[in-house]
Amino acid sequence: MTAGATVLAQGRSNDRPARRPTGWTASRGMTAVVLAVVAVAVALPLVWMVLTSIRPSNTVFGGSFLPRSFTPTAYSQVWQSTDTSGTACGSPR
Repeated sequence: MTAGATVLAQGRSNDRPARRPTGWTASRGMTAVVLAVVAVAVALPLVWMVLTSIRPSNTVFGGSFLPRSFTPTAYSQVWQSTDTSGTACGSPR
């Protein structure tokens, strides 16, 4: 019995095992496209929310996507009009 026959008898062959393709395949490309579309679909409303929160209120639905002037007055109005005594700073009511 030769060494090659011994290897074959143990269930292994002398051939190299088949390797998975490491390059871009059609399924990987489609997966990347789908993930990119989902990422944009998730991120766009968040970006829109932040951009509209720092715009003047009369330019929320008009004008370009990026605001020309930034005003944080909406945040100061919310903090001034909301009763946050004992709720946000860790002190119980």
